[in-house]
Amino acid sequence: GKQWEKQDSGVFDPLYGVRFANENEGWISGKSGLILHTVDGGAKWERQVSGTTHHLFNLYFMDNQRGVAIGDYGTIIVTNDGGKTWVDKSPGEDVFLYTTQMQPSGKAWVAGERGTVFISEDFGATWQKKETGTEASLLGVSFANDSWGCAVGMDGTILQSADGGATWQPYESPVQTALYNVAINGQIGWAVGDEGVILSSTDGGKNWSLVNAPEELTLYWLMGLSIAPGNQAIIGGSNG
Repeated sequence: GKQWEKQDSGVFDPLYGVRFANENEGWISGKSGLILHTVDGGAKWERQVSGTTHHLFNLYFMDNQRGVAIGDYGTIIVTNDGGKTWVDKSPGEDVFLYTTQMQPSGKAWVAGERGTVFISEDFGATWQKKETGTEASLLGVSFANDSWGCAVGMDGTILQSADGGATWQPYESPVQTALYNVAINGQIGWAVGDEGVILSSTDGGKNWSLVNAPEELTLYWLMGLSIAPGNQAIIGGSNG
């Protein structure tokens, strides 16, 4: 990450989500059902046929074969062959879906507007809707394992689950601004949001505290988030 080079995606459409299964193979989702695929670390990208014209806001690949992409109007599509074929598994809910994650066991989660959460036990083949007790749009979800995880969203919403997403409990958030993303890795957790908000956790997301970030960050929103080796976080947002 010390140096970055601009790569040509070959398209001019808005791009919303990106996920790499390893250092070479990755996918991008975007406007009107766009999915791009690379096998050379992003040097070249090729379109995949998603089978949908709905916007795909995010995607997640468990490995280089099994993945899920989500978007507007309750769109959920899944693949078991690295994106050669995508199958529509939308549950029929007219909601925008913003965030997703999958575990090696086959457990998967999708969350979106109006507090919507769907969970899967079979790599996305079937989905069940779960009650969350909130109407706030959920913009980020992260599970440390098959059982424990958090979801974050508008108005500083933080939800916690100890049973794989079957039930959710609210956590008293230290902020009221929108939280756009969350990542948990072992005992380390980070969440980011509007007005430069950064939250951290040292107990796997059970407790969250506000990070004393530089004052100039309050002018920007933070959305991109990834936990790097050494449990440091890479964060991206507005204005570069």
